[in-house]
Amino acid sequence: MAKAAAQAGSVGKNIEWKIVGNKLTLEVDLTGDTTESKSGKTLILASSQGNKTIGDVHVGLNVYRYASSKKEKK
Repeated sequence: MAKAAAQAGSVGKNIEWKIVGNKLTLEVDLTGDTTESKSGKTLILASSQGNKTIGDVHVGLNVYRYASSKKEKK
């Protein structure tokens, strides 16, 4: 039986994906550019910018860090 070809692409901001067999892998560069959230409380590293379809599944992903002002208050 022949193996299914791998699929790959990108979705949203700073999210690369690939499907190999029955596995979906998402990759985010944690050293990439950040965007401040509207509230200013977090720095967004990656976002699918809502739910997106990859193959026959749906993905919604946000990756963020708290802004330094939040850390200083602790």
